[in-house]
Amino acid sequence: MRSLLLSILHPPGFYLTPRLFIPTTLWSQGGAKLEKLPQKTSMLLTLGTALEELQRHSDERERERRGGWAQEGVDSEEHWQRALVDWERVCDGIRESTRGKGGFAGIQQPGQGKSGGGGIGWGRLGKQWEKVTSGKNLDSPAAYVQSLTKVFQSAPVIGTPNSPSPSGPLPHYEHLTPSQRSALERRLRNSSDFFATTVVPFVVRDLGLLMEKYLKKGEKWLVE
Repeated sequence: MRSLLLSILHPPGFYLTPRLFIPTTLWSQGGAKLEKLPQKTSMLLTLGTALEELQRHSDERERERRGGWAQEGVDSEEHWQRALVDWERVCDGIRESTRGKGGFAGIQQPGQGKSGGGGIGWGRLGKQWEKVTSGKNLDSPAAYVQSLTKVFQSAPVIGTPNSPSPSGPLPHYEHLTPSQRSALERRLRNSSDFFATTVVPFVVRDLGLLMEKYLKKGEKWLVE
């Protein structure tokens, strides 16, 4: 994800592999037809909003730890773990919505569908989602890339020093019981699996379509 993000943000582009260079202009080209763009953009905006909420709890937990309150930091730790549970529910809801032949057609915004709002752990997330999507054209390639960028930039909250493997010798995990550590490690592992199996594959497929369009434009320029 980091390589994809760098190819979007840092002109002239970035190498995904030693032999595959992705120019930044590839992401902003016009004329490429990407399937189910509104649904994908909606999903990414939902993930971005959920990651922002997770980051907020992570920041609170880290401030408390650095302030020397690690021993009394049960509340922030509980809030952080609850936020991880909500995040996991969001991922599970999206994963379930994208299964089957319908693919992204099944994605719904927070608060819609059989699960209402709380069933997938949306809570306050629904109002935040409405705020970030208000007035936005979800069928816009620019909105898609922008929301993708936000998710990739926010994703490190589930894989940075704020949320490392709890089995490591880190002092701010010493107060966790073995069962709590195991549950936390499982949730972090599930988050990584979610990105690897649900998000990255469709981004790579879209990248392939964008590359094909970009090459055709290059051939046309050479002919002209």
